[in-house]
Amino acid sequence: MAYLAATKIDLAANGAVSVQWNDGHTGIYPFRYLRAQCSCAYCKHEWTGKRLVLEDQIDPNVYPMAVTPVGRYGVALTWNDGHKAGIYTFDNLRAMCQCFDCSGKEPVLSGGPLFTEAPDVSAADLQAFLDRGKEKAAGGGGCGSGSCGCKG
Repeated sequence: MAYLAATKIDLAANGAVSVQWNDGHTGIYPFRYLRAQCSCAYCKHEWTGKRLVLEDQIDPNVYPMAVTPVGRYGVALTWNDGHKAGIYTFDNLRAMCQCFDCSGKEPVLSGGPLFTEAPDVSAADLQAFLDRGKEKAAGGGGCGSGSCGCKG
């Protein structure tokens, strides 16, 4: 497979974000763990890489409220604690999977509400984003061509 991409992102997975990948894997990312992995300059020192916000400093009831596509390489999450500065690249997100197969242990699920539907996430926008990735994988379009949804 030439590139890694999410094919489905579920914010309502009972205490964890669930990501279906184009390689067939389903990743599990407990809310608190995922919030602690934010790589923005507020959470991780830009030069040293040292974590500035640790998992035990994050509210146990943190949960993502929205997901926004970032280019063709990742997503940004808006958290109920007001944080929204980080970008989770697909490569990094896949590498931090906490499912049993990847981590060797059962994931520790966070608190937060159990949604029946992911709030504030436009399913149509996410699906359009995912469809653009599939088109690119099939050799079509790209930025500037207009076929990816850009203004060309």
